Amino acid sequence: MTKNGDESKALRARRARGRDEAVGDKREASGFVRPAPIATKAAGDGSLADAVWAGVLPEEIELEVRAAESAESSTDAGQAEQLDGELPADSTAADETGSSGQGPQDPAAKHKVSKNSLQEGFFAQQYHTLVGDDPVANATYDEYLQGIIDTFHPLAFVDVERARRLALLYFKRAEILECAESAERQRSVLRHRRAERFAPVVSIDDLMEKDRAALMRRSDGVRHVIAQLEETLESVETATTSAAAIDAVELFEQSFGAVLQPWEEKMAADLPGLARPSVRATAREDLIRWLRCRLRVLQIEESQLRDEEAKLAVAEEVRRRVPHGKHAEKIGRAAREVNREIRRLESDLAPLRGRWPSNPRGR
Repeated sequence: MTKNGDESKALRARRARGRDEAVGDKREASGFVRPAPIATKAAGDGSLADAVWAGVLPEEIELEVRAAESAESSTDAGQAEQLDGELPADSTAADETGSSGQGPQDPAAKHKVSKNSLQEGFFAQQYHTLVGDDPVANATYDEYLQGIIDTFHPLAFVDVERARRLALLYFKRAEILECAESAERQRSVLRHRRAERFAPVVSIDDLMEKDRAALMRRSDGVRHVIAQLEETLESVETATTSAAAIDAVELFEQSFGAVLQPWEEKMAADLPGLARPSVRATAREDLIRWLRCRLRVLQIEESQLRDEEAKLAVAEEVRRRVPHGKHAEKIGRAAREVNREIRRLESDLAPLRGRWPSNPRGR
């Protein structure tokens, strides 16, 4: 190692001393003047003031600079220092003076970094809770934030924080609450369909045994009556004697007469052919016309009931698309709170829109 390198190391070691140590070593030096008590600590920027504060004389600083320049120009000396496991002169000087050589040094830049750190700390917890680490979610949030920045152009710390909070609320409403409401709606519909599919249905045979009047309230019940009436009409038309035709009609009346009579009495005023005749005193041709009239009316009734049941099923499914229950109430309450806060933040940022052109980036 060269002589200049040894001197540089010695000077750096002296420069690393504390103030009290340096002053104590220099008390016997001629012409030494104690530093003024105004400076209480070093600035930490490696300046000449730091060196004087540490007790290094100006001529020693000049000697150190010359030694450093000589060491940099000597390639062999630099390689020898690296083999010895020592750091370069620039890094060592930065470490000894308390400065890393990276990052801001002036007070204004330090204040800005401190403010940014505070802002990131306020926002990090909410951001990671709602957005998370998904790249797609992060890209979606960035689009919201960029759109808000292009709209309001926030500069102050409070306005920037409002913009980021507003972007987070937009993300929460669109990507979380609306998706949750949609999922709750789909869940309600699927549960309704499943309940309808597996619900116990009273069969026609059970209705015939327990509640025959309920046949006229269901399309499948009316369809069953129509099927029996069609068989009766065929029997009457193919009967060889009037007695056989009358027996077929009376057999049908024993099964469904009590069910059809109240319903036919309401409609007989508009349809004279539907009026119930005396079966044994009526000719076979009149019985056939009466049975055909009953058949047409029952077919119309079955079609209407089928349409009503389909409309009721659709209406019930649509009603199920409006979520209800404790989960739906929580989602709705959260959506109302988010919308309220979005309106408040938009109102707070609204004055910023008049300070900038409407389309600053030519978009």
